[in-house]
Amino acid sequence: GSTAAVNTAVLWPTNTVLGAGTADGKIQFWTAADAKPLASLPAHIGGVTGLASNAGGTGFSTVGADGLLRNWVYPINAAKTLTHPERVLAASTLDGKRTATASADKIVRLWNITNPAAPERQFTGHTTAVHAVALSADNTTLLSAGLDELVRVWNVTNGQQLGTFGGHVGAIHSLAVSGNGQFLVSGGEDGAVGGLLEPLEHVAAGAGGVVGDAAGRHGCRRAERPGVARRDARRIRP
Repeated sequence: GSTAAVNTAVLWPTNTVLGAGTADGKIQFWTAADAKPLASLPAHIGGVTGLASNAGGTGFSTVGADGLLRNWVYPINAAKTLTHPERVLAASTLDGKRTATASADKIVRLWNITNPAAPERQFTGHTTAVHAVALSADNTTLLSAGLDELVRVWNVTNGQQLGTFGGHVGAIHSLAVSGNGQFLVSGGEDGAVGGLLEPLEHVAAGAGGVVGDAAGRHGCRRAERPGVARRDARRIRP
């Protein structure tokens, strides 16, 4: 049972599950018939003050002392562990089935959540730690960046590096891709935000990008791929 005070409890509409919110911010579940534990997870900072199931028992809501209302799906999937040889510095997932991770060992890994024992694919090419990773909305393109100052673009299906995009002086710490795959944003230690104003597949053909910072300064490099002529990156003023 719970070691903290129970603030709120509810019997699921199916009469098979009992849920409770506790003073230490957790929600816990037991089978109603024999009180066997089903799940326990942190929900709020401070006590859980309210817990309610929807009519079908497929979801529930919690409120807490932190002033938040949160909506959840039931049943809750058990956590799965992905084992890395080095520190994981970033992760990205879109469909909940595959997750990309960036690691201090210079490798980007793609995992299938249904089989987390080993990565589905590894992407190698970074010369230093990888600090950021992002997947395109269609899950066909992966982007990564880190201390080597380059955004690398990868084909998810075969692991091939399609190209690179530069522009930062110093480590790149964050990446984001628009839903339509037309725009990439990167943030770096140099205080700059970089933007790629082309579909991602154009990087493979040597298309360029732009970068600027809050002070109006600009810097850029050119996208490159072995065997492809470089093109000058376009510049814009923020």
